[in-house]
Parts: sequence; structure tokens; C-alpha cells
Amino acid sequence: MVTTTTPTAQTVQNPKCDVVQSLWRYCWYFGLLVVATIATVVQIDRHALELPALAKWVPSQFRSFALIREAADEAVRGDPRRAVGDARRLVAKHPIPAEPLTILAIAEHRAGDGVASSAALILAAQRGWREPLAQQSVAIAAMQTGQAEIAADRLSALWKTMKGRPHARELSGQLLEERAVRKKFASKLANRKEWVEAFLSWASRNLALPIFADIIEEANKKGATFDCAMIARTARAFLEQGALLPAQQLWASQCGNKIPSGESDFAFSGVKSTNRISYAPFSWIFPSSVGLTVTSSVANDLASIDFENKDPIRRLIAKKYMALPPGRHSIRVEADELGASSRSLLIRFKCQRQKIKNETEPRAKTHSVTDGPLLVDVPNEGCRVQTLGLIVGKGSGKNIRAIID
Repeated sequence: MVTTTTPTAQTVQNPKCDVVQSLWRYCWYFGLLVVATIATVVQIDRHALELPALAKWVPSQFRSFALIREAADEAVRGDPRRAVGDARRLVAKHPIPAEPLTILAIAEHRAGDGVASSAALILAAQRGWREPLAQQSVAIAAMQTGQAEIAADRLSALWKTMKGRPHARELSGQLLEERAVRKKFASKLANRKEWVEAFLSWASRNLALPIFADIIEEANKKGATFDCAMIARTARAFLEQGALLPAQQLWASQCGNKIPSGESDFAFSGVKSTNRISYAPFSWIFPSSVGLTVTSSVANDLASIDFENKDPIRRLIAKKYMALPPGRHSIRVEADELGASSRSLLIRFKCQRQKIKNETEPRAKTHSVTDGPLLVDVPNEGCRVQTLGLIVGKGSGKNIRAIID
């Protein structure tokens, strides 16, 4: 008998398939590496606007923002002829945005070609602007080459697009020291509501008072009008620094013909609630806080306030900026009714002046109304502006009146 065996089927691997799969895998990894490298280079290129040292690491094929920064720096500090060449190459690569044309205008100006500079400026004005980061470089370059109009345009654009962000604030402090830039920038404040309040709020606290006052004066000449509530807040920022004259001038130029400043009015007139916004710099201010209510009342034909403080913490219920003349003054606070825990109603008086480094700040004088009138001596210097505050503990009071002689 003959026995036959059938060979067992075996899986035979094809070496060519393994090679193809490995090649696809390596190609995939290589593609990811290329994409990651390009993304990294693009990010470095973008950050080169803020960090010029990064520009040298960007390959020429990928230079966009780095090219703008280098061309702007060259236009300001480099050789004028070379700057013109770099700027023209930048315009050839980016013909649509306004920034390359502006840089070309600055370079042509430095090279002495006024005709070409003016032509580039006209084209740049027609294009507008798109990149806030590029505006910073262009604005600095414009200021350093005497192009105040361009610097002011870029600064206003930064405030419009970035408002109170660090770029706008830092650049403002630098550019607005130049009188020519201030004058051009002030004209941009007219009828611009979307960013003007943010600028005025920042400027009143950070710019030197003469610089800020100059900006407001120039804006007035250009017909700028501002919201009186905003002007009142700005004027009070001046008063907080003891700057009486700038605060008076600011209010008089914008709102004084419509609303009295309240400088000589010490009564609690017109109080409606703790949420009332005071529209005059010397009017009483009524801070709001949880558990505190302040309302108006009338007693013996005199305006007064009522309050209720449910919080055990002492609260400031009213505050007023004053401009008392030098000499002795008497401050009395009267009340028809005070709750048992509110009997220690306090008067706080303080001279306001600009903070100077290494100089002791004036101390506030606190006085209880139960001890009678508070007598204060206003000196001839260093106390042109004063603040008066009323502080209460937990409890209530009716018909509170302040009398200043």
C-alpha cells in the first residue's frame, strides 16, 4: 500500500511589501517633521517683530514679519541707500499692505528723495493698515525720522485695535514725549469714542501732567468733544494727584458751560442712590458696596443723606474732592439720628499731592463727629487739593449733613 502526504500550506511573506510599508512610514514621519519645522519657522518669523534677534533665524523664503522688522530698523539706523533697496524689495514682496510703503517712504526721506517719499506716503495712506504688531515698528521709525503724522496714525491705530494692551501703553509713553507727535495725535481724539476713554483713563494716570494737558488743549483746538462722565473721571484722577489747575482747565474746556464743577458746593445735593454717577469732579462721590445703602433726604430745606450699613466692616459712604484756600477751616458733620453702633461716624481729611519717590505721603486726619468740629489748617503749599470722607460702622443714620466753614 502506498501512502501519500499532502504538504502543509505555509504563509510566505513578500519582502517587497515590508520595504514599501517601511518607506510609507518614514515618509509619513518626514512629512510631519517638515510641517512642524515650517510651523516653527512661521512662528519665529511672526515673533521677530517683537524680538529683532529672531529675524536672523528665519530663512529668506519664509521671511515676512522678520523682513518688515529688518527693513524698518534699516530705514531708521542703517545706511540710507541700503535702506531704500531693502524697502523696495519688501514692497515687491508685499505690494498690498501699507507698512512696506510706509517704510519705503521713511527710507526715501532719509536718502533725500522727497518726491519718492511723498508718493509712497500717498499710496500708504490709501492702503490703511492691517497688522498691529507692524505698526509699533513703523511708528518708532517714523518718530525717529521726524514723520510725526505717520507716528500718530500708527499710535491711534494701536489704541483702536489693542486699546489698553502693553504695546499701546508702552508706545504711547515713548511717542507722546515728542511735541510734534502729541499735536498730530490730539487731532485723532476728535469724535473717536471707541478707544478715547481707554486712552484718557491710562494717560491721566501715567503721562506727565504737562504732556496730558497739552494733548487735551490740542484736541480742543481740533473740536474734540468728550463725554462729561468720562471727563469727570479724568479730572478726579488729576485731583487725586493734587493737580488742581489741570483738573479745572479740563472740566472748564469740555463741560464747565453745561455742568458746574461743584467746587464751592458742599451740600449733598442731587443724591439719588449709591449707584449714582457723579458728573462733576468736585461733586460728592458715593461708593457702593455690599450691604451699604445711601439715599437722599431733605431736612430743614437742606439736602442730606441717609445710610444703612449691614456689614460689620467700616465703610466709606461719601467722598468729596475740595479746593479749600490756605488757612484754618472748620468741618462739622451733623445727624438727626444715628443707630447705636454708628455713633462713631468718622470724618477723614487728607491733602492730595502727586506721589514722589522716597518722599513721605501726607497722612490722613481722622476725627470722630462726637468730638465736635474738625479743625484743619491748610498750608500755603502742598495742599491745593483735599479730600473729605465720611466713614461709618455697622448701623444706620438719618439726615447726615456736612458743613464747612
